[in-house]
Amino acid sequence: MGEPEWAYFGMALVVATGLAVVVLSVRIRGMARLESFRRQERVRQLELETALEQTEQARQGEEAARKALEEALVQVKESEERFRRLADASFEGVVIFREGRIVDANARAAELFSVAVPQLIGDPVLNLVARPQREEAERFLARTGRGGSAEPFELEGRRSDGTRFPMEVSVVDSFIEGREARVLIIRDVTNQKRVEGILRRALEEAEASSRAKSTFLANMSHELRTPLNSVIGFANILRKKQEDRVPARELDYLQRIMANGEHLLALIEDILDLSKIDARRVELQLEAVELDRVVAEVAQTLEFQARKKGLSLHSELPNDLEPVRADRRRLKQVVLNLAGNAVKFTGEGRVDIRVVAEPDGTPVRIEVEDTGIGIPEDRLDHVFQPFEQADSSQTRSFGGTGLGLAISRSLCELMGFDLRVESRVGEGSLFFIDMQAVPPRSEARHGEEPASVRGRIRRDPVRDAESAAGGP
Repeated sequence: MGEPEWAYFGMALVVATGLAVVVLSVRIRGMARLESFRRQERVRQLELETALEQTEQARQGEEAARKALEEALVQVKESEERFRRLADASFEGVVIFREGRIVDANARAAELFSVAVPQLIGDPVLNLVARPQREEAERFLARTGRGGSAEPFELEGRRSDGTRFPMEVSVVDSFIEGREARVLIIRDVTNQKRVEGILRRALEEAEASSRAKSTFLANMSHELRTPLNSVIGFANILRKKQEDRVPARELDYLQRIMANGEHLLALIEDILDLSKIDARRVELQLEAVELDRVVAEVAQTLEFQARKKGLSLHSELPNDLEPVRADRRRLKQVVLNLAGNAVKFTGEGRVDIRVVAEPDGTPVRIEVEDTGIGIPEDRLDHVFQPFEQADSSQTRSFGGTGLGLAISRSLCELMGFDLRVESRVGEGSLFFIDMQAVPPRSEARHGEEPASVRGRIRRDPVRDAESAAGGP
C-alpha cells in the first residue's frame, strides 16, 4: 500500500475513532439521564406510596377520632344523666347557672325556695339570696372564680313567699350540655343553727354554774377554816396543859382531834386552791427564786416523816445554780406535794429531790424520784385530774383526796412550767417539773411580766400522771 493510501487510512481511523468517542459519549449521557429518570420515578413512587399510607392512616385516625368523639358524647350524656339523678336524689339543693342565670335545678332546691323547678329556670341566681346580702353573695361568686369554693359560705336565703332561712352555699365548676356552667350547692342549716343556739345557752349556763360553784366553795372554805383552826388550836392547848394530868387514853383522843383536824384543814386548803384556780383567782407573785433554798426547806419538812418510815431522803443540787423566775410559795407547794407523795407511797428505799441545770447554772427541771409502788400505765391519763388517784384502793391504804397533783400541774402551767411523770409498777416513779416549757401565761399573752397572774385549772385529760393523790 502506498503512502497516500496509508494517509487516507489513518485519517479514516482518526475520524472513526472520533465518531466512536462522540457516539459513546452521547450514549453514556443518555444512559445517565435514563438512570436519573428511573431514580426520580422510584422517588416519586415512594412519595406516592408514603402519601397513600399517610392518607390511609389519616383516614383511620379520623375514623378513630370520630368513634372517640361519639363515645365521649355518650359518656357526657351518661355523666349528665348520672349527675341529674344524683342531684334529684340529693338532700341538698342543686342549682345550675350560667352567666348569672339559672339553667336548671333539682327538686330539693325548688322545695327549699317553695317554688316549682320551671319557675326557677331563667331567674337570676342572686334572687335566691335575701336582698340585704345580695352584694355579699355577688362578691362570693366573683371571689370563688374558676375552680369553685373550698369552704361553704353562709348566706340568708329568700323563699318565694318572702320568708328567710339560713343556708350554706358552695360553688363548683362543671360542663352541662357541652358548655361551661357553675353548680351552686345549697344546704338549709336552720336546724343546725337552732342546735348551736341551744348548745351555746347550755354552755353559758354551765359556765355560770361552775363560777357559782367555785365561789361557793371559796366562801365555804373560808367559813370552815376559821372554826377548824380554833378546834385545832384549843386541842393543842389542852394537850400541852393537861399532858401530865389526864389519862393517856384522853391524851390520845386529843391527839386524834388534832390529827383529824389538820387533815380536814389540809383538805379544805386543797379545795380552796382548786376553786381559786377554777375561778381564775390565783395570784402569782413572780420573782427570782433560789431553788437550793426551796429544796432544802422541803427536805427539812419531810425529814422526820421519811426517817419514821425508814426511808433515805436525799437532795442533789448543782454548783452555781442560778435563780428561776417563779412564785416562791407556789413552787415550794408543788415540790412539797411531789416529795410528800413520794414519801407517802414508798414503803422502803429512798426518795431523791434534785435539780438539773445547764452548764452555766440555768435550771432545767426539778426531779422527785422514789422507789415506791409506781403507777399502772393505764392510769397515767387519770391521776392528774381532780379527785383521781392511780388506784381507788390507795385512798383506803394511803389516804388523800386526789387534788394535790391536779393543783400542782395547774400551778406549774401558770408559772410557765410543765409537770410530767415516768413510772413503772413496783419500781417507782419519777416526777419532774420542766422549767423550759413555755412562758408564763401572762407573759405569753401580754408580752411583759406582771406582778400577778390569774389562772384556771385545766380539765382535759393529760398524758402524764402522779404517784400519789393527797397532800397540800
